[in-house]
Amino acid sequence: MTYPLGMFPLSTVLFPEAGLPLHVFEERYRALMGSCLASDGEFGVVLIARGSEVGGGDQRTDVGTVARIANVAELEDGRLLVVATGVRRITGDPDGIGWQLCDMAPLASLDLQRLLVADGLEPRMRLLVDLCDAMSGDVIGLLSGGETGESADPA
Repeated sequence: MTYPLGMFPLSTVLFPEAGLPLHVFEERYRALMGSCLASDGEFGVVLIARGSEVGGGDQRTDVGTVARIANVAELEDGRLLVVATGVRRITGDPDGIGWQLCDMAPLASLDLQRLLVADGLEPRMRLLVDLCDAMSGDVIGLLSGGETGESADPA
């Protein structure tokens, strides 16, 4: 049975196989969690490209990750503490290898989103190496008292 996937926009990127702790306090997302718990426990997570997590009116990226609720606790005032796990890229990328490396990379959210959007394992791993190389060059420059390069754009 097919059903619309409820979306949870965040200021973070969730990779398949990675964990996601959530503090759910807005009524609309509490309702989303209730619907998820009443079905298969899955919802979508997308990066907010512009705007804020609270209040709506945000602009979201096109690619995200399906998350599944692993654990939930309801507080006395109705807020929820949720732990979810990334399951698969919403666009259906079947290869699961390499997601943990992406999740561990100390990169900015937009660079992490580029990894999530990359089509296939090999291009994703090449991009990860390029992004980490660029970041390490910036760190070395900072530590040596020099300047860092502008946002590296490995192609």
